[in-house]
Parts: sequence; C-alpha cells; structure tokens
Amino acid sequence: MERKFIFISCFLAALLQVTPCSGVESITNKGGQKTLTITQEDNGKEISVKPGEKIRIELKELGSAGYGWYVENLDKEHLEFVSKETKVISEGKVGAPVMAAWLFKAKKKGSSDIKMDYYRVWEGKDKATEHFSIKLTIE
Repeated sequence: MERKFIFISCFLAALLQVTPCSGVESITNKGGQKTLTITQEDNGKEISVKPGEKIRIELKELGSAGYGWYVENLDKEHLEFVSKETKVISEGKVGAPVMAAWLFKAKKKGSSDIKMDYYRVWEGKDKATEHFSIKLTIE
C-alpha cells in the first residue's frame, strides 16, 4: 500500500511539473485595450503582445528591509514605462511585503526584454538577491 501511495505521489508531482501553466492573465478594458498581468511565475518566459497593449508586472517587495525591484535598461524604442504602484497585501502586519506593479506599453513591432533585479539600493545591483526577466515579441 505504501509503495502504491509513493508511486501515485511521484506520478502526480511529475504530471504537475510538465503541465503548461502560466500566471499571465489578460484583461481588456472598455476601450478594447488589452493589459497582460505578469507575475513571478512567468520569470524567463516569452510573451507575445500587440502594439498599444499594456504589460503589468506584479512582484513582491520587502521595502521595510530596503529591498526593491529595479528595471534594467528599458528598451524605450519598443516599450514605454507608464507607472509604478504598490499595494498592501498583508493588512495590519508591520514590515510585511507589498505588491509592486509596473505598467509598460508596447510601442511598435519588434522584440524586447524587460529585466529587473531585486536589491538594496545602497548595496547596488551586484548584490542583487533575485532576478526577473521576460522576452516580449511585439507583433
């Protein structure tokens, strides 16, 4: 019985790892403009968008410890930075992480990367503890 349980557990674990799953969520506003929401689970993925569509990247930050995500060399020919906002995700917990969201707009056809690093500004990028990137194909 125990062997059967282990086999089934391993089979399910393997199945879940190969099942395609994406955190990319698409929302269309009243004007017909599409916004893709991208999360940490999408790190390293290739994503297709159209000119005019918006890309929203949501990542947790621990600002109370000085950590933040910083965009590395944004390709301003293909992408426009629109805004950054943060929202509380743990009400009543002092020092808890917040959700930071960056909004970009695809400008013209081509390809571009959005690369971000997570570090304390006074320690510099060389001391980054995490990295995030996506490859965009603008068609």
